[in-house]
Amino acid sequence: MYHDRASRQNPFRVSRRELMKHSAIRSYATYHKCMNELIANGLIEYEPSYHPNFASRVTLLDNNGEA
Repeated sequence: MYHDRASRQNPFRVSRRELMKHSAIRSYATYHKCMNELIANGLIEYEPSYHPNFASRVTLLDNNGEA
């Protein structure tokens, strides 16, 4: 959904709050567990934003772990 909204740009920005809302994740621990699994499986690169007004950056990777 976010990737489509960002005109298929890679990387793109996402908000933790919005991702949790759209994926029905209610716990920060579950969110971080899911993100860590995606990273560990080589599906995404994730650069968290520690600023409340800036979204984090996600890069979707192909099967070879490349953007």
